[in-house]
Amino acid sequence: MTITQQELESRLWDAANALRGPVDPADFKTYVFPMLFWKWISDTWVYEHEEALNEYGDDLDEEIEADFHRFEMPKGTLWNEVTGTVVNLGAQIAKTFQRIQKANTRTLAGVFGDAVWGNEERIPVSALLSLIKAFNRIKLDPSTVSHDLLGAGYEYLLKNFADESGKKAGEFFTPREVVNLLVGILQPEPGESVYDPTCGSGGMLVATINQLRKSGKDHRTLRVYGQEINLTTSSIARMNLFLHEIEDFDIKRGGHPS
Repeated sequence: MTITQQELESRLWDAANALRGPVDPADFKTYVFPMLFWKWISDTWVYEHEEALNEYGDDLDEEIEADFHRFEMPKGTLWNEVTGTVVNLGAQIAKTFQRIQKANTRTLAGVFGDAVWGNEERIPVSALLSLIKAFNRIKLDPSTVSHDLLGAGYEYLLKNFADESGKKAGEFFTPREVVNLLVGILQPEPGESVYDPTCGSGGMLVATINQLRKSGKDHRTLRVYGQEINLTTSSIARMNLFLHEIEDFDIKRGGHPS
Protein backbone atom coordinates (compact mmCIF):
# COMPACT_ATOMS: atom_id res chain seq x y z
CA MET A 1 0.00 0.00 0.00
CA THR A 2 1.55 3.27 -1.14
CA ILE A 3 1.54 6.44 0.93
CA THR A 4 0.91 10.01 -0.24
CA GLN A 5 3.49 12.75 0.11
CA GLN A 6 1.27 14.60 2.56
CA GLU A 7 0.89 11.47 4.73
CA LEU A 8 4.63 10.81 4.66
CA GLU A 9 5.53 14.39 5.58
CA SER A 10 2.98 14.39 8.40
CA ARG A 11 4.34 11.16 9.88
CA LEU A 12 7.97 12.26 9.52
CA TRP A 13 7.20 15.50 11.32
CA ASP A 14 5.39 13.52 14.03
CA ALA A 15 8.62 11.55 14.48
CA ALA A 16 10.63 14.76 14.87
CA ASN A 17 8.10 16.18 17.32
CA ALA A 18 8.48 13.05 19.45
CA LEU A 19 11.76 14.60 20.62
CA ARG A 20 10.29 17.99 21.44
CA GLY A 21 10.84 18.97 25.06
CA PRO A 22 13.85 16.99 26.24
CA VAL A 23 15.83 17.58 23.01
CA ASP A 24 16.79 20.99 21.61
CA PRO A 25 15.06 21.50 18.21
CA ALA A 26 18.45 22.46 16.76
CA ASP A 27 19.55 18.87 17.50
CA PHE A 28 16.52 17.12 15.97
CA LYS A 29 18.41 16.41 12.73
CA THR A 30 21.22 14.66 14.65
CA TYR A 31 18.81 11.95 15.81
CA VAL A 32 15.94 11.89 13.30
CA PHE A 33 17.94 11.43 10.10
CA PRO A 34 20.02 8.44 11.28
CA MET A 35 16.85 6.73 12.55
CA LEU A 36 15.05 7.49 9.28
CA PHE A 37 17.97 6.11 7.26
CA TRP A 38 18.20 2.97 9.40
CA LYS A 39 14.43 2.38 9.12
CA TRP A 40 14.67 2.78 5.34
CA ILE A 41 17.59 0.39 4.78
CA SER A 42 16.06 -2.09 7.24
CA ASP A 43 12.55 -2.08 5.71
CA THR A 44 14.09 -2.26 2.24
CA TRP A 45 16.28 -5.23 3.22
CA VAL A 46 13.22 -7.12 4.50
CA TYR A 47 11.36 -6.30 1.25
CA GLU A 48 14.32 -7.53 -0.83
CA HIS A 49 14.57 -10.69 1.28
CA GLU A 50 10.92 -11.49 0.63
CA GLU A 51 11.47 -10.93 -3.11
CA ALA A 52 14.42 -13.34 -3.07
CA LEU A 53 12.40 -15.91 -1.11
CA ASN A 54 9.48 -15.66 -3.52
CA GLU A 55 11.77 -16.20 -6.48
CA TYR A 56 14.03 -18.96 -5.17
CA GLY A 57 12.11 -20.57 -2.30
CA ASP A 58 14.04 -23.42 -0.68
CA ASP A 59 16.93 -22.94 -3.13
CA LEU A 60 17.76 -19.51 -1.69
CA ASP A 61 21.20 -19.33 -0.12
CA GLU A 62 23.36 -16.46 1.17
CA GLU A 63 25.27 -16.07 -2.11
CA ILE A 64 22.10 -15.75 -4.19
CA GLU A 65 20.43 -13.46 -1.67
CA ALA A 66 23.41 -11.07 -1.59
CA ASP A 67 22.58 -10.08 -5.18
CA PHE A 68 19.17 -8.80 -4.06
CA HIS A 69 20.53 -6.37 -1.48
CA ARG A 70 22.01 -2.92 -1.88
CA PHE A 71 23.30 -2.89 1.70
CA GLU A 72 24.34 -5.72 3.98
CA MET A 73 22.44 -5.99 7.27
CA PRO A 74 24.27 -8.29 9.72
CA LYS A 75 22.11 -10.62 11.82
CA GLY A 76 20.51 -8.70 14.68
CA THR A 77 20.70 -5.23 13.08
CA LEU A 78 17.24 -4.98 11.54
CA TRP A 79 14.92 -2.31 12.98
CA ASN A 80 12.49 -4.80 14.55
CA GLU A 81 15.35 -6.83 16.04
CA VAL A 82 16.74 -3.87 18.00
CA THR A 83 14.00 -1.36 18.78
CA GLY A 84 12.23 -3.70 21.19
CA THR A 85 15.33 -3.79 23.42
CA VAL A 86 14.41 -3.18 27.06
CA VAL A 87 17.87 -2.56 28.58
CA ASN A 88 20.41 0.01 27.34
CA LEU A 89 18.39 0.85 24.21
CA GLY A 90 20.54 3.83 23.20
CA ALA A 91 23.76 1.85 23.54
CA GLN A 92 22.26 -1.00 21.49
CA ILE A 93 21.31 1.41 18.70
CA ALA A 94 24.86 2.82 18.70
CA LYS A 95 26.29 -0.70 18.48
CA THR A 96 23.88 -1.54 15.65
CA PHE A 97 24.97 1.51 13.65
CA GLN A 98 28.62 0.54 14.10
CA ARG A 99 27.94 -3.01 12.87
CA ILE A 100 26.05 -1.78 9.80
CA GLN A 101 28.81 0.70 8.95
CA LYS A 102 31.49 -1.99 9.37
CA ALA A 103 29.57 -4.41 7.12
CA ASN A 104 29.27 -1.72 4.42
CA THR A 105 32.64 0.02 4.81
CA ARG A 106 32.89 1.19 1.21
CA THR A 107 29.50 2.89 1.14
CA LEU A 108 28.30 3.58 4.69
CA ALA A 109 31.41 4.20 6.85
CA GLY A 110 30.52 7.02 9.25
CA VAL A 111 27.12 7.64 7.63
CA PHE A 112 25.19 7.64 10.93
CA GLY A 113 27.13 10.60 12.32
CA ASP A 114 28.51 11.00 15.82
CA ALA A 115 25.47 11.25 18.11
CA VAL A 116 26.03 9.67 21.52
CA TRP A 117 22.93 7.48 21.62
CA GLY A 118 23.61 6.15 25.09
CA ASN A 119 23.77 9.63 26.66
CA GLU A 120 20.42 9.95 28.43
CA GLU A 121 21.17 13.57 29.30
CA ARG A 122 21.06 14.41 25.59
CA ILE A 123 18.31 11.99 24.53
CA PRO A 124 16.32 10.37 27.38
CA VAL A 125 15.03 6.84 26.87
CA SER A 126 11.45 8.17 26.90
CA ALA A 127 12.24 10.45 23.92
CA LEU A 128 13.98 7.61 22.08
CA LEU A 129 10.99 5.33 22.61
CA SER A 130 8.64 8.04 21.35
CA LEU A 131 10.83 8.46 18.26
CA ILE A 132 10.77 4.71 17.60
CA LYS A 133 6.99 4.55 18.11
CA ALA A 134 6.51 7.35 15.57
CA PHE A 135 8.73 5.62 13.00
CA ASN A 136 6.87 2.35 13.55
CA ARG A 137 3.90 4.06 11.87
CA ILE A 138 5.88 4.51 8.65
CA LYS A 139 6.80 1.62 6.36
CA LEU A 140 9.72 2.71 4.20
CA ASP A 141 10.17 -0.06 1.65
CA PRO A 142 9.84 0.34 -2.16
CA SER A 143 6.26 -0.98 -2.18
CA THR A 144 5.15 1.89 0.07
CA VAL A 145 7.49 4.82 -0.59
CA SER A 146 9.22 5.59 -3.89
CA HIS A 147 12.68 7.21 -3.97
CA ASP A 148 11.12 10.43 -5.28
CA LEU A 149 8.65 10.51 -2.41
CA LEU A 150 11.26 9.63 0.20
CA GLY A 151 13.65 12.25 -1.18
CA ALA A 152 10.91 14.87 -1.04
CA GLY A 153 10.14 13.86 2.56
CA TYR A 154 13.79 14.25 3.47
CA GLU A 155 13.85 17.73 1.92
CA TYR A 156 10.69 18.60 3.84
CA LEU A 157 12.37 17.66 7.12
CA LEU A 158 15.51 19.61 6.22
CA LYS A 159 13.49 22.76 5.59
CA ASN A 160 11.52 22.35 8.82
CA PHE A 161 14.67 21.70 10.81
CA ALA A 162 16.19 24.82 9.27
CA ASP A 163 13.16 26.86 10.34
CA GLU A 164 13.47 25.45 13.87
CA SER A 165 17.22 26.11 14.05
CA GLY A 166 17.07 29.83 13.23
CA LYS A 167 20.48 31.37 12.62
CA LYS A 168 22.28 28.01 12.68
CA ALA A 169 20.31 26.81 9.66
CA GLY A 170 22.72 28.36 7.18
CA GLU A 171 25.29 25.75 8.17
CA PHE A 172 23.29 22.93 6.59
CA PHE A 173 20.42 24.33 4.52
CA THR A 174 20.37 26.65 1.52
CA PRO A 175 16.95 27.96 0.45
CA ARG A 176 15.68 26.03 -2.56
CA GLU A 177 15.22 29.24 -4.57
CA VAL A 178 18.98 29.86 -4.33
CA VAL A 179 19.80 26.23 -5.14
CA ASN A 180 17.56 26.24 -8.22
CA LEU A 181 19.13 29.49 -9.42
CA LEU A 182 22.63 28.03 -9.11
CA VAL A 183 21.68 24.82 -10.91
CA GLY A 184 20.01 26.88 -13.66
CA ILE A 185 23.25 28.80 -14.13
CA LEU A 186 25.37 25.63 -14.11
CA GLN A 187 23.21 23.83 -16.70
CA PRO A 188 24.73 20.41 -15.95
CA GLU A 189 25.17 17.89 -18.76
CA PRO A 190 25.67 14.11 -18.68
CA GLY A 191 29.31 13.07 -18.28
CA GLU A 192 30.28 16.23 -16.43
CA SER A 193 31.48 16.60 -12.82
CA VAL A 194 29.86 18.84 -10.22
CA TYR A 195 31.67 19.88 -7.04
CA ASP A 196 30.24 21.80 -4.09
CA PRO A 197 33.03 22.90 -1.68
CA THR A 198 30.53 23.73 1.08
CA CYS A 199 27.85 21.17 0.33
CA GLY A 200 25.92 21.31 3.62
CA SER A 201 23.18 18.69 3.47
CA GLY A 202 23.76 18.09 -0.26
CA GLY A 203 20.79 20.05 -1.58
CA MET A 204 22.57 21.53 -4.59
CA LEU A 205 24.05 18.18 -5.61
CA VAL A 206 20.61 16.54 -5.42
CA ALA A 207 19.07 19.40 -7.41
CA THR A 208 21.78 19.01 -10.09
CA ILE A 209 20.93 15.34 -10.53
CA ASN A 210 17.19 16.08 -10.55
CA GLN A 211 17.67 18.74 -13.22
CA LEU A 212 19.08 16.10 -15.58
CA ARG A 213 16.31 13.67 -14.70
CA LYS A 214 13.62 16.26 -15.45
CA SER A 215 15.31 17.06 -18.77
CA GLY A 216 15.17 13.39 -19.75
CA LYS A 217 18.97 13.16 -19.80
CA ASP A 218 21.09 10.35 -18.37
CA HIS A 219 21.97 11.47 -14.84
CA ARG A 220 23.93 8.31 -14.10
CA THR A 221 27.04 9.60 -15.89
CA LEU A 222 27.15 12.82 -13.85
CA ARG A 223 29.86 12.65 -11.18
CA VAL A 224 28.96 14.40 -7.94
CA TYR A 225 31.46 15.60 -5.34
CA GLY A 226 31.02 17.54 -2.11
CA GLN A 227 32.97 18.74 0.90
CA GLU A 228 31.58 19.66 4.30
CA ILE A 229 33.45 20.48 7.52
CA ASN A 230 30.69 19.53 9.98
CA LEU A 231 30.56 15.78 10.64
CA THR A 232 26.82 15.60 11.31
CA THR A 233 26.02 17.69 8.23
CA SER A 234 28.31 15.67 5.96
CA SER A 235 26.56 12.50 7.16
CA ILE A 236 23.17 14.08 6.44
CA ALA A 237 24.36 14.92 2.92
CA ARG A 238 25.37 11.33 2.25
CA MET A 239 22.04 10.00 3.55
CA ASN A 240 20.27 12.61 1.40
CA LEU A 241 21.98 11.38 -1.78
CA PHE A 242 21.34 7.71 -0.99
CA LEU A 243 17.65 8.39 -0.34
CA HIS A 244 17.41 10.18 -3.71
CA GLU A 245 18.74 6.99 -5.39
CA ILE A 246 22.09 8.58 -6.20
CA GLU A 247 25.06 6.25 -5.88
CA ASP A 248 27.94 7.75 -7.86
CA PHE A 249 29.03 10.43 -5.43
CA ASP A 250 31.82 11.25 -3.02
CA ILE A 251 31.26 13.46 0.02
CA LYS A 252 34.37 14.24 2.05
CA ARG A 253 34.44 15.71 5.49
CA GLY A 254 36.88 18.61 5.76
CA GLY A 255 37.37 22.36 5.46
CA HIS A 256 39.65 24.59 3.47
CA PRO A 257 43.12 25.36 4.81
CA SER A 258 43.34 28.87 6.26
